[in-house]
Amino acid sequence: METKQYDFGLVGLGVMGRNFILNVAENGFSAFGLDTSADQVAALKEEGKDFPVDGSTDKVTFVGNLSKPRKRMIWGKEGKREGSGEERGEEEEGRGETNREGKNEEQRERRRKRRWKKRRWGEA
Repeated sequence: METKQYDFGLVGLGVMGRNFILNVAENGFSAFGLDTSADQVAALKEEGKDFPVDGSTDKVTFVGNLSKPRKRMIWGKEGKREGSGEERGEEEEGRGETNREGKNEEQRERRRKRRWKKRRWGEA
């Protein structure tokens, strides 16, 4: 069974996150939300019934419904959260996935190496 592929994903469907994802959908993008609360997911589905939005409480479903390269945003407090993959030592799935700053890890690493070489050897 093929799942619908959504343009954008958002983790955290509280009041601000839900409004953000509905705004994304109103502007022509399909969006998929993830939250630990089934009530928040149900609220997104109810408020977004006229737009291309959906949501889930399951991380695997969330990742599987995003088109590649995946564009997602985590709405909430910065840093490690209880139960986050970062805390458990899990690595990001795939290379070249877009984070909320719009840059992927490979680009960031290349820039870091270029800055180091410039400081160290005076080259670009």
